Amino acid sequence: SGLGETGRFLWDISRGYAEIYRKFDGIDGFCIHDVAAAARLVSPELFSIQRATLGVRISGGEAGHSFVGADDGRPEQQYCDGVVAEQLVADFTDAIASFANDMEQTKRSNGF
Repeated sequence: SGLGETGRFLWDISRGYAEIYRKFDGIDGFCIHDVAAAARLVSPELFSIQRATLGVRISGGEAGHSFVGADDGRPEQQYCDGVVAEQLVADFTDAIASFANDMEQTKRSNGF
């Protein structure tokens, strides 16, 4: 099914994060960074998008932190400042469950 194919894609792009969180933090779970980026393409209504100039602090205690409102002639960029997180997670888990169901049906039809 289409949802199962989506689930496979989401499963594939999230495995690296799952392994990193498990290995380094002992957590059986992960942040869905890449999943959220993919979801933005198919469910843009879940995301609040703004436009502004963006910058990154290069020194001091906040080095590496991004900020809105860089005043150095940079062009405006789009950035996400909100997401309907509950729906994003529900859509992700539904797609993964559909993929798992498709895999189980494939195993059964192949005699496994």
